Amino acid sequence: MAALFGFASTLRNQIDELRKQGPKAKPQLDKTVQNFAAFLAVLGKQDKMPIQNLLFLAQSYGSLGMHSEAAELLERSWWNQRSRRGKEEEQQKQVQLYRGGRMLLAHELRLCKKFKEAKEALDQIEKEPWGKGIQVHKEKILLLEDQEIYGGDNGAVMQWTAVMRQLRPKITQNPDAKELYYEAYFHTTHALYKYALKLTDEAKKKLHIQRAAKLIHSLETDRPEHGRRRFQEAL
Repeated sequence: MAALFGFASTLRNQIDELRKQGPKAKPQLDKTVQNFAAFLAVLGKQDKMPIQNLLFLAQSYGSLGMHSEAAELLERSWWNQRSRRGKEEEQQKQVQLYRGGRMLLAHELRLCKKFKEAKEALDQIEKEPWGKGIQVHKEKILLLEDQEIYGGDNGAVMQWTAVMRQLRPKITQNPDAKELYYEAYFHTTHALYKYALKLTDEAKKKLHIQRAAKLIHSLETDRPEHGRRRFQEAL
């Protein structure tokens, strides 16, 4: 079984390399993706697979853009993981895998547009002692964005702004906080622009577009290494 998952890992790496080669590699990329998806379907039919194998399969489906398949695999198999939860909690590594798997399920549900189910999964995570961190909060705001809920106190713009405010004091000393801060900065700007486009009042629309433009200009001026990368990736 280890050999099969080793082969799957090799195919996944091949796909990553082919994507880097651009349009010239597209025929080979398409064929490799098709073969990889078929191989994942065979591996996914196993019962009671180790949690690390389950997460590998789900992440692999996600890397192919097959988010429905990833979510279905996690939903179908997750009862096995819950039934062994007490034993896994004796081993910290298994605990972390279990928690990561629950977050991955919420993530994949969002990406396949099962928004109600994604919110329910995140709400359940937030009830856990470990489920109150920034990564859970970030996934909930991304869920708002994907539903185009931008405005208001509970909309994506204000929620991302709150994340920036929380992280800003930490960015000079904590590299992870710095990365999250600029990710939130990008999403704040993106959500603000999208919110502006939905407005019917032309004056308000223009005002909010200008606000988004100022945020981009400020980032490009003060932190060009972050501004260019974030906004170029979105184009």
